[in-house]
Amino acid sequence: MSKPTLEERYPNIAALAKGCVSGSFSEWPQLAVEARIVLDRLDAIAELVRSIQEVIRISDRKHDAWDATKAALDKLNGGKS
Repeated sequence: MSKPTLEERYPNIAALAKGCVSGSFSEWPQLAVEARIVLDRLDAIAELVRSIQEVIRISDRKHDAWDATKAALDKLNGGKS
């Protein structure tokens, strides 16, 4: 089974961002600009998260920095990592 896409995991955020970019929320021009920036970077953010997860998998240590990183990833994944 493949992992869900970011749009599948965060449908409300994706719908809002796409609506802003498409002009549906043109009364919020700054939000549309920020949404476009987020959409443009979603793939890079997802790749960064996968890379961080791999680094933790191959070199996990008991250390405050690793614990903080794993906690942040858990938040990002809705506590499901």
